[in-house]
Amino acid sequence: MTMPRGGLEWLEGTFVTSGHRSVSFRIYADAKELDKLKLAMVSLKKSMKGADEDYGREHDLDLFHISEVDDFNMDAM
Repeated sequence: MTMPRGGLEWLEGTFVTSGHRSVSFRIYADAKELDKLKLAMVSLKKSMKGADEDYGREHDLDLFHISEVDDFNMDAM
């Protein structure tokens, strides 16, 4: 974990798909929410594995980022 711009910290992980593709991901959060990142990482890996094995949906990106922030403006999407 390190402190990137914006004051968020992150947890990094990787997942290898059934087609042997390596997907790197980061989950970003405020420092006060860091205890939740490990559970988020486990959940992400389980969902990727389920989509890959159960539904034949291999993740097609090399890099995947998620951010968790307290204030979010839906119109910003």
